[in-house]
Amino acid sequence: MVDKSLSDLTQPISYMRRTREYYLALGYDNPYRWAHFEHVPFTVPLLKLHQMSVAIITTAALYDPAKGDQRASAPYNAAAKFYQPYRQPITPHPDLRISHVAIDRVHTHGEDDGAYFPLKAMVESYQNARVQRRASSKATEHQATLSTAEKETMS
Repeated sequence: MVDKSLSDLTQPISYMRRTREYYLALGYDNPYRWAHFEHVPFTVPLLKLHQMSVAIITTAALYDPAKGDQRASAPYNAAAKFYQPYRQPITPHPDLRISHVAIDRVHTHGEDDGAYFPLKAMVESYQNARVQRRASSKATEHQATLSTAEKETMS
């Protein structure tokens, strides 16, 4: 006899179906569709990684105790969302959380911040000379501004 809990762990998680149902339940009049670009080929960078500037852009939110439970094992918490791009120094390590991100909380968790904010890996790459430059705050500010403008254009 197969242990039901173990067999459940091997089943695929139907993200598309659940995401579509979620958006319809929120009142959107059309089901959610993942963005895809059939005519945009993968492009190999022209430079080696050590010749490029590297930035981390994340959807993780800065921890704010006023916004409810944001522990790694917390249930989904829409109150923890943020609506403005932000910049944060990397020292000390920023306290970022993902309780506001709709993920499968049965099969995954937010305990390893390297999964959604790989700062430690970036710093190690910089120290080992695999990455020569970390992107300046000006570059990431431009990216955030561009993303906001693109979002407004798409609305």
